[in-house]
Amino acid sequence: MIVKAIFVDNYSGDLSGFVWIVDTRSNRARFERARALDHSSALFSMDPGSPLESVLRQTVFNIQDHYPDLKSITVIGLELSVVETLADMYQITPTTNGIMCRFSA
Repeated sequence: MIVKAIFVDNYSGDLSGFVWIVDTRSNRARFERARALDHSSALFSMDPGSPLESVLRQTVFNIQDHYPDLKSITVIGLELSVVETLADMYQITPTTNGIMCRFSA
């Protein structure tokens, strides 16, 4: 199972399968119309004053709580340097679709 964690305010890519996406007006509208999402997919909030590293880590922990059999997360919309802060838990690999984080424990 691969979960997509999307940090793009106005995401226009594929919304299907296992998706967690930042809650903005445009993303919420697309999320509510999407028919191919897993029932555990979710919108998540980002406090504008919080460091991206903290928001990413909290989002990943929440995703792990919802998907105990999780093997990897594809992070979309964050710089590699931000995602690399998860290197203590994940093997980080940039791909054409985002940054793959494979659970390494």
